Amino acid sequence: MARIADSAGRGSLVAIDTVAFIYHLELDPHRTTVFGEFFTDLEQGYVRGVTSVVALLEMLVLPLQLGQPTVAQDYQDFLVSYPNLALQRVTVEIARAAAEIRARYNVALADSMLLVTAMESGADCFLSNDRRLSRFPSLPVLIVDDFIDSQNGPAANP
Repeated sequence: MARIADSAGRGSLVAIDTVAFIYHLELDPHRTTVFGEFFTDLEQGYVRGVTSVVALLEMLVLPLQLGQPTVAQDYQDFLVSYPNLALQRVTVEIARAAAEIRARYNVALADSMLLVTAMESGADCFLSNDRRLSRFPSLPVLIVDDFIDSQNGPAANP
């Protein structure tokens, strides 16, 4: 059974897409085991993680729209305080590089910000569930559902 942390490599820096946090925090039934393992490995320092404040922004929108400020605060607390997870700010340089990636690869704004944050942080790989990001040549992309498929057959990819 493949594990995300094993694929990334011991001690590696894994850049984490917003969807990974959402799957984990919302206990997605198809992905609970994979993310339970990954976030335990992250907490224990087997791998290190990095993401952008853009992930925080994306995570907070739905709970706030649904009038659930406590859930939004729980998500924020998780990102800000999780062991071995760095939350990077957006700089002018990151914004400029993200614009260049958006222009060249036609990816969404948040994806371009997360990819640049990953590269600027020296990440070894990017954990996502968006196969379109696999065409980005500068950083290996680990696709979440590939780990699900290896454990128990195909997972739905919402």
